[in-house]
Amino acid sequence: MRDVAHASASGQNDDMTHTWIVGVDGSDNSRHALNWAIAQAAGRDTRIVVLATWSNAPEATAMSPFTVVAPNWSDVEQDLRAATERLVAEVRRDGVHVEAAVAQGPASQVLVDASRGADLLVVGARGLGRLKGMVLGSVSHRCVSHSSCPTAVIGADVSVEPARRVVVGYDGSPNANAAAAWALGFAAEGSEITILDALALAPWLSPELVRQQFPTQVAAAEQEFAAHMAELDPSGRATHSFVIADARLAISDAAQQADLLVVGARGRGRLAAILGSTTNWLLHGSPCATVVVPHQREH
Repeated sequence: MRDVAHASASGQNDDMTHTWIVGVDGSDNSRHALNWAIAQAAGRDTRIVVLATWSNAPEATAMSPFTVVAPNWSDVEQDLRAATERLVAEVRRDGVHVEAAVAQGPASQVLVDASRGADLLVVGARGLGRLKGMVLGSVSHRCVSHSSCPTAVIGADVSVEPARRVVVGYDGSPNANAAAAWALGFAAEGSEITILDALALAPWLSPELVRQQFPTQVAAAEQEFAAHMAELDPSGRATHSFVIADARLAISDAAQQADLLVVGARGRGRLAAILGSTTNWLLHGSPCATVVVPHQREH
């Protein structure tokens, strides 16, 4: 991470408030994620660090799996730096500061380490390698699970236009509070923000029958949601939506009409592990850019 740290301390970047790290690996998806980040950064006090990684793990040749190839690692790093700088030159946009950086190590670990000094980490949903057929690749999954800052996961079909319609999945947990607060701070003026809380109660019944048969539980959940919104969004900038439905389905449906989905890394309950079950499910099928917000930064 020496190069990233050096880039953070150089020249005019000291005056910039926010640092976004975009992981690139030469894939079309990572380039798409970079274009998304640049579009969102327009008009913001932000610097984008385009971070490529290299590893000196030994490789076996095709002729003999027991023959180790030891290239000139200095040349490897220089070639990667040159390629990353070319990429930056190609995607650069007036008014958005973009710089190149390279670092040695496994991509997921380098990006997680870089997240400790960043305000946003941006990765493509898929990358190169034999796991590229997965909707959520191994690197992006590790980043959303372990990043110290919010992580944006950008699918190959996601629009790269500035996000104007934002949906926040909410469940009353500390992580959901962090997600809602982040979305309210990130969304540009004039954006449509919807904070959606879904109560999964007696899913075999219609919402109308749930209200009739469980009025006390529904009223308590609605009151709790209203109290949280009064604290998180006292000006009423967002639309506060409370529905009786499965959270995954309700949030997924709302995301169909959104440019950006924001969720917490973990939710409520005993199943809220490193990456919550609902968040994990949404990431694998999100139709729009998705940001996963951790409860607190790790140092």
